[in-house]
Order: sequence, then structure tokens, then C-alpha cells
Amino acid sequence: MSSWRSSPTGRPSRSAPRWYVFALEPRFVHIQIEGEHGFGKPEERAYSHAMEVLGVGPHPTLMVGDNLEWEIVAPQRLGIYAIWHDGYEIGLPYDSPNRLDRIIRRLSELLE
Repeated sequence: MSSWRSSPTGRPSRSAPRWYVFALEPRFVHIQIEGEHGFGKPEERAYSHAMEVLGVGPHPTLMVGDNLEWEIVAPQRLGIYAIWHDGYEIGLPYDSPNRLDRIIRRLSELLE
């Protein structure tokens, strides 16, 4: 995750977190910053920790990400439903052994 920070002009600089810059904090119950706990994606315990904090298991959980290995394959190993955001429409490589739960091209497709 890039780092961003508010500047004297009130505009974000590169050191304040994106969730802060885009006012995402009120939209989430839990924000987990990679590295604050000594682990991060694609480590399975990053996903396990988030589920533990939220008090949920893998079946009601879903992960949306654009990194096939880190944000799709890793959570799937835990039984998490994973949605690949293929925003560049590159498609799954023809020889990929991965079985995707869902592919979206636009985030708005999550509402469909």
C-alpha cells in the first residue's frame, strides 16, 4: 500500500495511507495495514487475522483484489470466496492452474 500524508496545503502527500486520503475509514469495520502485525499478504495469517478480528469464518468472507497470486489464490486456500479484479482485461493465462470464483472488470460489477 502506498503511503500518503496530509500536507500544510490540506492536500495529501505521499506519506498518508490511501484509506485516509480517500476517506475510506468510515466505510470499513476493520482496516488492516500490512506490516503493522509483522505479516501481510500473501501470508495466510494476514487473512486469518482479519477474519478473527471481525469474528467471521471463511464462508461469509470474500476478497476482492487485482493480484492473482496474493489476493486470490492465497485466500482461496483458506476457503475464502475470491473475486479477481481484472481491470486491464488481460484475462487468466490459458495455462493457469487457478480456478477463480469470479472475475470482474469494473468494481461496479460487485453491486450486480
